[in-house]
Amino acid sequence: MRAPSPLPSATGPSARSRWWALPAAAVCLALVAGCSLFPDGGGGDEPDGGGGDEQGETADPVTTRAVNGWVLDEAEAEVELHRVDDEHMVATLEVTNHGDYGPLWTHLVDDHGTHQPGYEETFLWDYFSGLSWLDPDGSQLHKPFHLPDRSCLCSHEDDDDGAQRGHISEGDTYSLYTVLAAPPEGVEELTLYSHFSLPFVDVPVNEGAPEGLDYTAPADEPEAEPDTAELETVVDSPDETTVAGQEQTEMHLASDVLFDVDESELTEEAEQVLERAAEQIDTADPGQVALDGHTDSSGDDSINDPLSQDRAENVQEALEGMVSVDVDFTADGHGSSDPIADNDSEDGKARNRRVTATMPVTLPAPQEQAEDESGGDGDGGQEQGRPVEDFDPVASPEGDFEVTLTELRHVSPGVALLAYRVDADEGAEDAVDPEFAFSYDRWLEMRHRGVYAVWLTDPGSERISSTLRVHPVGGGGDPWCACSPASGANLGSERMEAGESRDFFALMPVPGEQGAAVDVSIGELEDFEGVAITP
Repeated sequence: MRAPSPLPSATGPSARSRWWALPAAAVCLALVAGCSLFPDGGGGDEPDGGGGDEQGETADPVTTRAVNGWVLDEAEAEVELHRVDDEHMVATLEVTNHGDYGPLWTHLVDDHGTHQPGYEETFLWDYFSGLSWLDPDGSQLHKPFHLPDRSCLCSHEDDDDGAQRGHISEGDTYSLYTVLAAPPEGVEELTLYSHFSLPFVDVPVNEGAPEGLDYTAPADEPEAEPDTAELETVVDSPDETTVAGQEQTEMHLASDVLFDVDESELTEEAEQVLERAAEQIDTADPGQVALDGHTDSSGDDSINDPLSQDRAENVQEALEGMVSVDVDFTADGHGSSDPIADNDSEDGKARNRRVTATMPVTLPAPQEQAEDESGGDGDGGQEQGRPVEDFDPVASPEGDFEVTLTELRHVSPGVALLAYRVDADEGAEDAVDPEFAFSYDRWLEMRHRGVYAVWLTDPGSERISSTLRVHPVGGGGDPWCACSPASGANLGSERMEAGESRDFFALMPVPGEQGAAVDVSIGELEDFEGVAITP
Protein backbone atom coordinates (compact mmCIF):
# COMPACT_ATOMS: atom_id res chain seq x y z
CA MET A 1 0.00 0.00 0.00
CA ARG A 2 1.35 3.44 -0.92
CA ALA A 3 0.46 6.02 1.68
CA PRO A 4 -1.42 8.93 0.10
CA SER A 5 0.83 11.96 -0.09
CA PRO A 6 1.32 15.24 -1.91
CA LEU A 7 2.29 15.08 -5.54
CA PRO A 8 5.99 14.16 -5.65
CA SER A 9 8.44 17.01 -5.83
CA ALA A 10 11.34 17.03 -8.22
CA THR A 11 13.94 16.10 -5.59
CA GLY A 12 16.11 13.45 -7.19
CA PRO A 13 16.68 11.02 -10.04
CA SER A 14 13.92 8.63 -10.89
CA ALA A 15 14.36 4.93 -10.22
CA ARG A 16 12.03 4.04 -13.07
CA SER A 17 13.24 1.45 -15.57
CA ARG A 18 10.89 2.68 -18.28
CA TRP A 19 9.05 5.86 -19.10
CA TRP A 20 5.69 6.58 -20.64
CA ALA A 21 6.31 8.42 -23.92
CA LEU A 22 3.81 11.25 -24.01
CA PRO A 23 2.14 12.16 -27.29
CA ALA A 24 2.29 15.67 -28.66
CA ALA A 25 -0.16 17.15 -26.16
CA ALA A 26 1.71 15.42 -23.34
CA VAL A 27 -1.08 13.22 -22.04
CA CYS A 28 -3.19 12.47 -25.11
CA LEU A 29 -5.92 14.93 -24.31
CA ALA A 30 -8.17 13.28 -26.85
CA LEU A 31 -11.65 13.40 -25.36
CA VAL A 32 -12.77 11.59 -28.45
CA ALA A 33 -16.46 11.68 -29.19
CA GLY A 34 -17.52 8.85 -31.41
CA CYS A 35 -14.06 7.27 -31.38
CA SER A 36 -13.98 3.73 -32.71
CA LEU A 37 -12.45 2.59 -29.45
CA PHE A 38 -15.89 2.99 -27.90
CA PRO A 39 -18.47 1.14 -30.00
CA ASP A 40 -22.13 1.77 -29.45
CA GLY A 41 -23.62 0.07 -26.43
CA GLY A 42 -27.20 -0.62 -25.56
CA GLY A 43 -29.48 1.13 -23.15
CA GLY A 44 -29.48 4.53 -21.56
CA ASP A 45 -29.71 3.66 -17.89
CA GLU A 46 -26.88 4.45 -15.52
CA PRO A 47 -24.73 1.34 -15.12
CA ASP A 48 -24.00 -0.19 -11.73
CA GLY A 49 -20.40 0.75 -11.06
CA GLY A 50 -19.77 1.87 -14.62
CA GLY A 51 -18.07 -1.30 -15.85
CA GLY A 52 -18.93 -4.54 -17.60
CA ASP A 53 -19.20 -7.91 -15.93
CA GLU A 54 -16.09 -9.13 -17.68
CA GLN A 55 -12.72 -7.46 -17.74
CA GLY A 56 -12.23 -5.46 -20.93
CA GLU A 57 -15.95 -5.23 -21.71
CA THR A 58 -16.90 -1.83 -23.09
CA ALA A 59 -19.08 0.25 -20.78
CA ASP A 60 -22.55 1.32 -21.94
CA PRO A 61 -23.55 4.91 -22.75
CA VAL A 62 -24.88 6.86 -19.77
CA THR A 63 -27.76 9.21 -20.63
CA THR A 64 -29.47 9.15 -17.21
CA ARG A 65 -27.87 10.20 -13.93
CA ALA A 66 -29.01 10.79 -10.38
CA VAL A 67 -29.05 14.49 -9.50
CA ASN A 68 -26.40 15.31 -6.90
CA GLY A 69 -27.63 14.17 -3.50
CA TRP A 70 -26.88 17.50 -1.83
CA VAL A 71 -29.21 19.17 -4.35
CA LEU A 72 -32.18 16.77 -4.41
CA ASP A 73 -32.34 13.53 -2.42
CA GLU A 74 -34.20 11.46 -4.99
CA ALA A 75 -34.14 12.99 -8.45
CA GLU A 76 -32.85 11.90 -11.84
CA ALA A 77 -31.79 13.74 -14.96
CA GLU A 78 -31.98 12.43 -18.53
CA VAL A 79 -30.30 14.07 -21.54
CA GLU A 80 -30.64 13.93 -25.32
CA LEU A 81 -28.60 15.59 -28.08
CA HIS A 82 -30.04 16.76 -31.42
CA ARG A 83 -27.82 18.07 -34.21
CA VAL A 84 -29.91 20.60 -36.16
CA ASP A 85 -27.35 21.86 -38.67
CA ASP A 86 -23.61 22.38 -39.05
CA GLU A 87 -23.71 25.34 -36.67
CA HIS A 88 -25.69 24.17 -33.67
CA MET A 89 -27.31 21.33 -31.77
CA VAL A 90 -29.86 21.27 -28.97
CA ALA A 91 -29.41 19.45 -25.68
CA THR A 92 -32.59 18.59 -23.80
CA LEU A 93 -32.75 17.71 -20.12
CA GLU A 94 -35.59 16.23 -18.10
CA VAL A 95 -35.33 16.42 -14.31
CA THR A 96 -37.79 14.27 -12.35
CA ASN A 97 -38.04 14.70 -8.60
CA HIS A 98 -39.06 11.59 -6.67
CA GLY A 99 -38.28 13.11 -3.29
CA ASP A 100 -38.97 16.20 -1.23
CA TYR A 101 -39.46 19.72 -2.54
CA GLY A 102 -36.01 21.20 -3.16
CA PRO A 103 -33.84 23.70 -5.08
CA LEU A 104 -33.20 23.38 -8.79
CA TRP A 105 -32.28 26.50 -10.74
CA THR A 106 -29.20 27.55 -8.75
CA HIS A 107 -27.59 24.25 -9.82
CA LEU A 108 -28.44 24.53 -13.52
CA VAL A 109 -26.21 27.53 -14.26
CA ASP A 110 -22.65 27.37 -15.57
CA ASP A 111 -20.69 27.01 -12.34
CA HIS A 112 -17.43 27.80 -14.15
CA GLY A 113 -18.59 31.11 -15.58
CA THR A 114 -16.26 33.48 -17.43
CA HIS A 115 -13.35 35.77 -16.68
CA GLN A 116 -15.13 39.11 -16.65
CA PRO A 117 -14.88 42.11 -14.31
CA GLY A 118 -17.26 41.81 -11.40
CA TYR A 119 -18.68 38.57 -10.03
CA GLU A 120 -22.20 39.63 -10.94
CA GLU A 121 -21.22 39.64 -14.63
CA THR A 122 -19.85 36.09 -14.60
CA PHE A 123 -23.14 34.44 -15.56
CA LEU A 124 -26.86 34.92 -15.08
CA TRP A 125 -28.32 32.70 -12.39
CA ASP A 126 -31.73 32.07 -13.91
CA TYR A 127 -30.61 30.46 -17.21
CA PHE A 128 -29.82 26.82 -17.99
CA SER A 129 -26.19 27.41 -18.98
CA GLY A 130 -24.63 24.57 -16.98
CA LEU A 131 -24.23 21.86 -19.62
CA SER A 132 -21.24 21.54 -21.96
CA TRP A 133 -19.57 18.92 -24.14
CA LEU A 134 -15.99 17.74 -24.30
CA ASP A 135 -14.14 18.53 -27.50
CA PRO A 136 -12.99 15.58 -29.66
CA ASP A 137 -9.34 16.64 -29.25
CA GLY A 138 -9.81 17.17 -25.52
CA SER A 139 -8.64 20.77 -25.47
CA GLN A 140 -11.93 22.52 -24.65
CA LEU A 141 -15.34 22.43 -23.04
CA HIS A 142 -18.01 23.71 -25.44
CA LYS A 143 -20.61 25.76 -23.61
CA PRO A 144 -24.00 27.18 -24.70
CA PHE A 145 -24.54 30.09 -27.10
CA HIS A 146 -24.46 33.32 -25.07
CA LEU A 147 -25.65 36.82 -25.85
CA PRO A 148 -23.59 39.91 -24.87
CA ASP A 149 -25.57 40.29 -21.61
CA ARG A 150 -24.49 36.73 -20.61
CA SER A 151 -27.96 35.26 -21.09
CA CYS A 152 -27.90 32.11 -23.18
CA LEU A 153 -30.03 30.49 -25.87
CA CYS A 154 -31.56 28.14 -23.34
CA SER A 155 -34.38 27.62 -20.89
CA HIS A 156 -35.04 30.45 -18.44
CA GLU A 157 -36.57 30.25 -14.99
CA ASP A 158 -39.58 32.22 -16.26
CA ASP A 159 -40.30 29.27 -18.58
CA ASP A 160 -40.54 27.00 -15.53
CA ASP A 161 -43.59 24.76 -15.65
CA GLY A 162 -42.51 22.34 -12.92
CA ALA A 163 -40.55 24.35 -10.38
CA GLN A 164 -41.70 27.09 -8.03
CA ARG A 165 -39.41 29.99 -7.10
CA GLY A 166 -36.42 28.01 -8.38
CA HIS A 167 -37.51 24.79 -6.66
CA ILE A 168 -39.15 21.57 -7.82
CA SER A 169 -41.86 19.61 -6.02
CA GLU A 170 -42.11 15.89 -5.42
CA GLY A 171 -43.46 14.05 -8.47
CA ASP A 172 -42.80 16.90 -10.90
CA THR A 173 -40.78 16.61 -14.10
CA TYR A 174 -39.13 19.71 -15.49
CA SER A 175 -38.01 19.87 -19.15
CA LEU A 176 -35.18 22.18 -20.23
CA TYR A 177 -33.03 22.85 -23.26
CA THR A 178 -29.81 24.63 -24.13
CA VAL A 179 -28.30 25.42 -27.55
CA LEU A 180 -24.71 24.29 -28.11
CA ALA A 181 -22.28 24.40 -31.01
CA ALA A 182 -22.57 21.37 -33.27
CA PRO A 183 -19.67 18.90 -33.02
CA PRO A 184 -17.49 18.11 -36.04
CA GLU A 185 -18.99 16.08 -38.85
CA GLY A 186 -18.93 12.36 -38.16
CA VAL A 187 -19.09 12.68 -34.38
CA GLU A 188 -21.91 10.41 -33.26
CA GLU A 189 -21.63 10.54 -29.45
CA LEU A 190 -20.35 12.97 -26.85
CA THR A 191 -19.55 13.19 -23.16
CA LEU A 192 -21.55 15.92 -21.41
CA TYR A 193 -20.25 17.77 -18.36
CA SER A 194 -22.33 19.46 -15.68
CA HIS A 195 -22.30 20.29 -11.98
CA PHE A 196 -25.80 18.99 -11.17
CA SER A 197 -24.78 15.34 -11.69
CA LEU A 198 -21.96 13.05 -12.71
CA PRO A 199 -21.02 13.40 -16.41
CA PHE A 200 -23.18 11.79 -19.09
CA VAL A 201 -20.97 9.52 -21.20
CA ASP A 202 -21.19 8.55 -24.89
CA VAL A 203 -24.52 10.32 -25.37
CA PRO A 204 -25.76 9.64 -28.93
CA VAL A 205 -26.05 12.66 -31.25
CA ASN A 206 -29.44 12.43 -32.98
CA GLU A 207 -30.04 14.13 -36.31
CA GLY A 208 -32.75 16.79 -36.53
CA ALA A 209 -34.35 19.25 -34.11
CA PRO A 210 -36.17 17.92 -31.02
CA GLU A 211 -39.76 17.21 -31.93
CA GLY A 212 -42.22 19.84 -30.69
CA LEU A 213 -39.59 22.07 -29.04
CA ASP A 214 -39.96 25.82 -29.57
CA TYR A 215 -36.50 27.34 -29.08
CA THR A 216 -34.39 30.27 -30.25
CA ALA A 217 -31.81 29.24 -32.86
CA PRO A 218 -28.50 31.08 -33.41
CA ALA A 219 -29.75 32.29 -36.80
CA ASP A 220 -32.46 34.23 -34.94
CA GLU A 221 -29.89 35.90 -32.64
CA PRO A 222 -26.91 37.01 -34.78
CA GLU A 223 -25.03 38.30 -31.71
CA ALA A 224 -25.14 34.91 -29.96
CA GLU A 225 -21.86 33.00 -29.84
CA PRO A 226 -20.91 29.72 -28.16
CA ASP A 227 -18.46 29.89 -25.26
CA THR A 228 -15.42 27.62 -25.00
CA ALA A 229 -13.16 26.97 -22.01
CA GLU A 230 -9.63 25.59 -22.22
CA LEU A 231 -8.81 22.31 -20.48
CA GLU A 232 -5.40 21.69 -18.97
CA THR A 233 -3.75 18.58 -17.53
CA VAL A 234 -1.06 18.14 -14.91
CA VAL A 235 0.94 14.90 -14.83
CA ASP A 236 3.71 14.70 -12.25
CA SER A 237 6.75 12.45 -11.74
CA PRO A 238 9.90 12.54 -9.61
CA ASP A 239 11.94 14.35 -12.25
CA GLU A 240 9.45 16.38 -14.27
CA THR A 241 5.97 17.85 -14.34
CA THR A 242 4.10 18.14 -17.64
CA VAL A 243 1.30 20.66 -18.10
CA ALA A 244 -0.70 20.40 -21.34
CA GLY A 245 -3.25 22.96 -22.45
CA GLN A 246 -5.06 23.84 -25.63
CA GLU A 247 -2.26 25.90 -27.13
CA GLN A 248 0.98 24.76 -25.50
CA THR A 249 2.72 22.06 -23.52
CA GLU A 250 5.11 22.85 -20.67
CA MET A 251 7.69 20.34 -19.43
CA HIS A 252 9.05 21.45 -16.05
CA LEU A 253 12.36 19.57 -15.75
CA ALA A 254 13.70 19.28 -12.20
CA SER A 255 16.96 21.14 -11.66
CA ASP A 256 17.76 18.80 -8.76
CA VAL A 257 18.13 16.03 -11.36
CA LEU A 258 19.75 18.12 -14.09
CA PHE A 259 22.35 19.97 -11.96
CA ASP A 260 24.30 19.81 -8.73
CA VAL A 261 23.63 22.51 -6.12
CA ASP A 262 24.63 25.98 -7.35
CA GLU A 263 26.05 24.48 -10.56
CA SER A 264 25.04 24.85 -14.19
CA GLU A 265 26.88 21.90 -15.72
CA LEU A 266 24.60 18.96 -16.48
CA THR A 267 24.84 15.83 -14.33
CA GLU A 268 25.11 12.27 -15.60
CA GLU A 269 21.47 11.71 -14.62
CA ALA A 270 20.41 14.65 -16.81
CA GLU A 271 21.06 12.75 -20.03
CA GLN A 272 18.15 10.34 -19.52
CA VAL A 273 15.74 13.16 -18.61
CA LEU A 274 16.74 15.25 -21.62
CA GLU A 275 16.56 12.28 -23.99
CA ARG A 276 12.93 11.80 -22.98
CA ALA A 277 12.27 15.52 -23.45
CA ALA A 278 13.89 15.30 -26.90
CA GLU A 279 11.59 12.39 -27.79
CA GLN A 280 8.57 14.54 -26.93
CA ILE A 281 9.90 17.40 -29.03
CA ASP A 282 10.49 15.05 -31.96
CA THR A 283 6.95 13.68 -31.63
CA ALA A 284 5.41 17.15 -31.46
CA ASP A 285 7.63 18.70 -34.15
CA PRO A 286 6.68 22.11 -32.73
CA GLY A 287 9.03 24.32 -34.75
CA GLN A 288 10.06 26.31 -31.69
CA VAL A 289 10.80 25.56 -28.04
CA ALA A 290 11.37 28.15 -25.32
CA LEU A 291 13.68 27.10 -22.48
CA ASP A 292 13.34 29.07 -19.24
CA GLY A 293 15.56 28.58 -16.22
CA HIS A 294 14.21 29.17 -12.71
CA THR A 295 15.57 28.99 -9.16
CA ASP A 296 14.03 29.02 -5.71
CA SER A 297 14.21 32.10 -3.47
CA SER A 298 17.43 31.09 -1.71
CA GLY A 299 20.28 33.51 -2.35
CA ASP A 300 19.90 36.79 -4.21
CA ASP A 301 19.31 37.91 -7.78
CA SER A 302 23.02 38.48 -8.45
CA ILE A 303 23.49 34.70 -8.12
CA ASN A 304 20.12 33.29 -9.20
CA ASP A 305 19.69 35.28 -12.42
CA PRO A 306 22.94 34.26 -14.15
CA LEU A 307 22.68 30.71 -12.74
CA SER A 308 19.23 30.24 -14.25
CA GLN A 309 20.41 31.68 -17.58
CA ASP A 310 23.44 29.37 -17.73
CA ARG A 311 21.30 26.35 -16.89
CA ALA A 312 18.78 27.15 -19.64
CA GLU A 313 21.59 27.59 -22.19
CA ASN A 314 23.21 24.27 -21.23
CA VAL A 315 19.89 22.46 -21.58
CA GLN A 316 19.48 24.08 -24.99
CA GLU A 317 22.91 22.93 -26.12
CA ALA A 318 22.17 19.36 -25.02
CA LEU A 319 18.73 19.21 -26.64
CA GLU A 320 20.04 20.61 -29.91
CA GLY A 321 22.26 17.56 -30.16
CA MET A 322 19.44 15.14 -29.35
CA VAL A 323 16.42 16.21 -31.41
CA SER A 324 15.98 15.04 -34.99
CA VAL A 325 13.49 17.71 -36.14
CA ASP A 326 14.15 21.34 -37.01
CA VAL A 327 13.56 23.41 -33.89
CA ASP A 328 14.26 27.04 -33.08
CA PHE A 329 15.37 27.03 -29.42
CA THR A 330 15.54 30.10 -27.17
CA ALA A 331 16.99 30.21 -23.65
CA ASP A 332 16.28 32.71 -20.88
CA GLY A 333 16.93 32.86 -17.15
CA HIS A 334 14.43 34.27 -14.67
CA GLY A 335 16.07 33.60 -11.32
CA SER A 336 13.47 33.33 -8.55
CA SER A 337 10.97 35.75 -10.12
CA ASP A 338 8.45 33.18 -11.37
CA PRO A 339 7.72 30.54 -8.70
CA ILE A 340 5.09 27.87 -9.29
CA ALA A 341 5.01 26.66 -5.69
CA ASP A 342 5.49 27.92 -2.14
CA ASN A 343 9.09 28.88 -1.34
CA ASP A 344 8.36 28.46 2.37
CA SER A 345 8.66 24.65 2.16
CA GLU A 346 11.44 22.39 0.93
CA ASP A 347 9.00 20.63 -1.40
CA GLY A 348 7.91 23.95 -2.88
CA LYS A 349 11.49 25.13 -3.33
CA ALA A 350 12.39 21.89 -5.10
CA ARG A 351 9.46 22.35 -7.51
CA ASN A 352 10.54 25.94 -8.24
CA ARG A 353 14.09 24.85 -9.17
CA ARG A 354 13.45 23.90 -12.77
CA VAL A 355 14.11 24.43 -16.46
CA THR A 356 10.82 24.71 -18.34
CA ALA A 357 10.53 23.68 -21.99
CA THR A 358 7.48 25.28 -23.61
CA MET A 359 6.22 24.32 -27.07
CA PRO A 360 3.02 24.79 -29.07
CA VAL A 361 0.62 21.84 -29.12
CA THR A 362 0.30 19.86 -32.33
CA LEU A 363 -2.18 17.01 -31.91
CA PRO A 364 -2.41 14.08 -34.31
CA ALA A 365 -5.82 13.01 -35.55
CA PRO A 366 -7.83 11.32 -32.77
CA GLN A 367 -7.87 7.91 -34.49
CA GLU A 368 -4.12 8.04 -35.10
CA GLN A 369 -3.65 8.97 -31.46
CA ALA A 370 -5.67 6.00 -30.29
CA GLU A 371 -3.74 3.60 -32.51
CA ASP A 372 -0.37 4.98 -31.43
CA GLU A 373 -1.20 4.59 -27.75
CA SER A 374 -2.77 1.18 -27.91
CA GLY A 375 0.00 -0.36 -29.97
CA GLY A 376 -2.70 -1.94 -32.10
CA ASP A 377 -3.99 -4.35 -29.44
CA GLY A 378 -5.71 -1.95 -27.05
CA ASP A 379 -3.78 -2.88 -23.91
CA GLY A 380 -0.19 -1.79 -24.59
CA GLY A 381 1.00 -5.12 -23.15
CA GLN A 382 0.37 -3.82 -19.63
CA GLU A 383 -1.39 -5.27 -16.62
CA GLN A 384 -5.09 -4.44 -16.97
CA GLY A 385 -5.95 -4.78 -13.29
CA ARG A 386 -9.30 -5.51 -11.66
CA PRO A 387 -12.61 -3.74 -12.35
CA VAL A 388 -14.01 -1.40 -9.71
CA GLU A 389 -16.66 -3.96 -8.70
CA ASP A 390 -13.93 -6.24 -7.33
CA PHE A 391 -12.73 -3.72 -4.74
CA ASP A 392 -14.06 -3.55 -1.20
CA PRO A 393 -14.87 -0.14 0.32
CA VAL A 394 -12.01 1.64 2.10
CA ALA A 395 -12.75 3.16 5.51
CA SER A 396 -11.41 6.48 6.77
CA PRO A 397 -8.76 6.36 9.53
CA GLU A 398 -11.39 7.53 12.02
CA GLY A 399 -13.97 5.04 10.78
CA ASP A 400 -16.64 7.71 10.30
CA PHE A 401 -17.06 7.07 6.55
CA GLU A 402 -16.03 4.70 3.79
CA VAL A 403 -15.40 5.13 0.06
CA THR A 404 -16.49 2.78 -2.71
CA LEU A 405 -15.25 3.06 -6.30
CA THR A 406 -18.22 3.09 -8.68
CA GLU A 407 -16.70 3.97 -12.07
CA LEU A 408 -13.31 4.23 -13.71
CA ARG A 409 -13.90 4.40 -17.44
CA HIS A 410 -12.39 6.01 -20.48
CA VAL A 411 -14.14 9.02 -21.92
CA SER A 412 -11.27 9.14 -24.42
CA PRO A 413 -8.05 7.16 -24.91
CA GLY A 414 -6.20 9.59 -22.62
CA VAL A 415 -8.85 10.72 -20.12
CA ALA A 416 -10.82 8.71 -17.58
CA LEU A 417 -13.93 9.41 -15.53
CA LEU A 418 -13.41 8.48 -11.87
CA ALA A 419 -16.58 8.21 -9.77
CA TYR A 420 -16.90 7.09 -6.18
CA ARG A 421 -19.45 6.97 -3.37
CA VAL A 422 -18.90 8.18 0.19
CA ASP A 423 -21.07 6.55 2.86
CA ALA A 424 -21.24 8.15 6.30
CA ASP A 425 -21.21 5.66 9.15
CA GLU A 426 -24.64 4.81 10.55
CA GLY A 427 -23.38 5.42 14.08
CA ALA A 428 -21.71 8.78 13.47
CA GLU A 429 -22.68 11.18 16.25
CA ASP A 430 -21.64 14.33 14.41
CA ALA A 431 -21.88 15.44 10.80
CA VAL A 432 -19.28 13.75 8.59
CA ASP A 433 -17.03 15.67 6.17
CA PRO A 434 -14.38 13.64 4.31
CA GLU A 435 -12.53 16.88 3.46
CA PHE A 436 -11.62 15.94 -0.09
CA ALA A 437 -12.22 19.55 -1.19
CA PHE A 438 -8.71 20.78 -0.56
CA SER A 439 -5.33 20.69 -2.27
CA TYR A 440 -2.02 19.45 -0.95
CA ASP A 441 0.08 21.70 -3.16
CA ARG A 442 -0.07 25.26 -4.42
CA TRP A 443 0.66 23.83 -7.88
CA LEU A 444 -2.93 22.56 -7.90
CA GLU A 445 -4.50 25.73 -6.57
CA MET A 446 -7.99 26.21 -8.00
CA ARG A 447 -10.30 29.19 -8.29
CA HIS A 448 -12.94 27.70 -5.97
CA ARG A 449 -13.24 24.63 -3.82
CA GLY A 450 -13.89 21.34 -5.56
CA VAL A 451 -13.59 17.70 -4.58
CA TYR A 452 -10.13 17.49 -6.13
CA ALA A 453 -8.00 15.55 -3.60
CA VAL A 454 -7.87 12.55 -5.98
CA TRP A 455 -5.03 11.13 -8.08
CA LEU A 456 -4.30 8.32 -10.53
CA THR A 457 -0.84 6.74 -10.42
CA ASP A 458 0.85 4.58 -13.04
CA PRO A 459 2.78 2.12 -10.83
CA GLY A 460 5.42 1.39 -13.47
CA SER A 461 6.45 4.96 -14.29
CA GLU A 462 5.48 6.63 -11.00
CA ARG A 463 3.57 9.23 -12.99
CA ILE A 464 0.70 10.82 -11.06
CA SER A 465 -2.18 12.65 -12.72
CA SER A 466 -4.43 15.25 -11.10
CA THR A 467 -7.91 16.36 -12.10
CA LEU A 468 -8.33 18.19 -15.40
CA ARG A 469 -8.23 21.96 -14.90
CA VAL A 470 -10.88 24.19 -16.54
CA HIS A 471 -9.65 27.67 -17.39
CA PRO A 472 -12.05 30.63 -17.39
CA VAL A 473 -13.59 31.66 -20.68
CA GLY A 474 -11.39 34.44 -21.99
CA GLY A 475 -8.41 33.28 -19.91
CA GLY A 476 -6.87 34.72 -16.77
CA GLY A 477 -7.08 33.70 -13.13
CA ASP A 478 -6.88 30.33 -11.45
CA PRO A 479 -8.69 27.41 -13.08
CA TRP A 480 -11.55 25.32 -11.73
CA CYS A 481 -11.21 21.58 -11.37
CA ALA A 482 -13.18 19.22 -13.62
CA CYS A 483 -14.70 17.52 -10.61
CA SER A 484 -17.64 17.65 -8.22
CA PRO A 485 -18.07 21.21 -6.88
CA ALA A 486 -17.83 22.24 -3.24
CA SER A 487 -18.40 25.99 -3.26
CA GLY A 488 -21.11 28.56 -3.95
CA ALA A 489 -24.48 26.86 -4.35
CA ASN A 490 -22.67 23.56 -3.73
CA LEU A 491 -21.03 24.60 -0.47
CA GLY A 492 -21.40 21.73 1.96
CA SER A 493 -21.63 19.06 -0.74
CA GLU A 494 -19.31 16.87 1.34
CA ARG A 495 -21.12 17.35 4.64
CA MET A 496 -23.27 14.31 5.49
CA GLU A 497 -25.36 13.15 8.40
CA ALA A 498 -25.09 9.61 9.79
CA GLY A 499 -26.06 7.02 7.19
CA GLU A 500 -26.08 9.46 4.24
CA SER A 501 -24.33 8.77 0.94
CA ARG A 502 -22.87 11.09 -1.70
CA ASP A 503 -21.48 10.44 -5.18
CA PHE A 504 -18.51 12.43 -6.50
CA PHE A 505 -16.47 12.47 -9.73
CA ALA A 506 -13.32 13.79 -11.36
CA LEU A 507 -12.10 13.79 -14.96
CA MET A 508 -8.53 12.51 -14.86
CA PRO A 509 -5.69 12.25 -17.40
CA VAL A 510 -4.61 8.61 -17.76
CA PRO A 511 -1.03 8.61 -16.42
CA GLY A 512 0.24 5.42 -18.11
CA GLU A 513 -0.07 3.43 -21.29
CA GLN A 514 -3.40 2.58 -22.85
CA GLY A 515 -4.96 -0.39 -21.04
CA ALA A 516 -2.60 -0.30 -18.04
CA ALA A 517 -3.99 -0.55 -14.52
CA VAL A 518 -3.67 2.42 -12.17
CA ASP A 519 -3.64 3.05 -8.44
CA VAL A 520 -6.41 5.36 -7.23
CA SER A 521 -5.71 7.75 -4.34
CA ILE A 522 -8.58 9.62 -2.65
CA GLY A 523 -7.73 12.02 0.15
CA GLU A 524 -5.72 10.33 2.90
CA LEU A 525 -7.35 6.93 2.50
CA GLU A 526 -5.55 3.70 1.72
CA ASP A 527 -5.01 3.40 -2.03
CA PHE A 528 -7.05 1.25 -4.39
CA GLU A 529 -4.22 -0.59 -6.16
CA GLY A 530 -4.31 -2.09 -9.65
CA VAL A 531 -7.66 -0.73 -10.85
CA ALA A 532 -8.69 -1.42 -14.45
CA ILE A 533 -9.93 1.45 -16.60
CA THR A 534 -13.02 0.26 -18.46
CA PRO A 535 -12.92 1.03 -22.22
